[in-house]
Amino acid sequence: MSNVINVSNKFGEYMLKGWVLTDCLCPAPSCRGVPLLRSPKAQEPVAYYCANCDGPLKIQNGDGAQSQSSSTASSTSHGSRPSTPPTEFSSTLSSPTFAPPVETEETIRRRQQSDQASTEIGKCLLKGWAMLGEECPNSRCYGVPLVRPPKSGSDKDPRKECVVCGTVYVTDETEGWQRLVPVSSGPSASNNVFGNIRQPGSSNKGKSVIRNSPQVWIIIAERCLPGPDVSQSVLLPALDPPLHTPKLTVDLSHRGSSELRDSQLVGSFNPLRSCAHYCGQVAALPTDIAIIDAPTQALELALGTLSERLSVACANTSLLDPSTVAATADAIGKVAHALAQVKQLQQYSGAPNGLV
Repeated sequence: MSNVINVSNKFGEYMLKGWVLTDCLCPAPSCRGVPLLRSPKAQEPVAYYCANCDGPLKIQNGDGAQSQSSSTASSTSHGSRPSTPPTEFSSTLSSPTFAPPVETEETIRRRQQSDQASTEIGKCLLKGWAMLGEECPNSRCYGVPLVRPPKSGSDKDPRKECVVCGTVYVTDETEGWQRLVPVSSGPSASNNVFGNIRQPGSSNKGKSVIRNSPQVWIIIAERCLPGPDVSQSVLLPALDPPLHTPKLTVDLSHRGSSELRDSQLVGSFNPLRSCAHYCGQVAALPTDIAIIDAPTQALELALGTLSERLSVACANTSLLDPSTVAATADAIGKVAHALAQVKQLQQYSGAPNGLV
């Protein structure tokens, strides 16, 4: 045990002096595998020292230890080389730094629009509205979802409103596929859409159907022939804004057999009294002239509006709806027939009491 301690102490002493511990073993039988120490690099010639034999060994000139030590030294020096060249660190980055895109007026507008839409949709949701998966088709509305009003009954409300532009849409399936059709626009669109139309029913048979819109007042006579056999009203959508097109002039000088049959159905119908009742309640006007002229003006307004409607329906041939054109033409004929009767009564009546 003391011998091992002494060998270890000598190893430490010589290594502190610069000697190098090698993997070459001392060839003496008494050393039993004690490694040799090699002299420092600055010392010439190179010598090997065994801590157990307590003496230097000069084995440069041909011994097994010399060849072994040389091979070991060569392998050691070979293995000490770095396997890869040192990495050079550069102050410049290999890839450019990420720079956020420059904000344009369009991106700022879209962000503000998105914030506004989120706020308005939140208010609608608190009032019971439902947010839909459909987006507003308006090109100025960037990805704004539509909202639907609460249920008024068991059925869902067909209206779909955009909280940004205020346009109200309904789903149109007349062409075999669904599409959003604008109905009205403005901040109060949800309040005045569908609320200004008196639908035909048992309570208004034989009456004129009046539709009020912000810019157009349309009076469409229900075939101008009220009676027990007439139960169908002609409802046409209003033009918003109205188109300024020439009015249609109808020549009533030659009446066909269909008009003669219509005149036979008139009976006790007084067009002046009916139109006066539904066109501003003319009975309350102070003069007889106003009572006579009001139905004529109302029917002329209806005839001009229907003419505009027919022009719009026939303008785009790709979207031409024959049923709409037929209904509009039929309404024009009936209103023109009623207008002719009113003018005829005005010619042969000298006083208002002769008109009723």
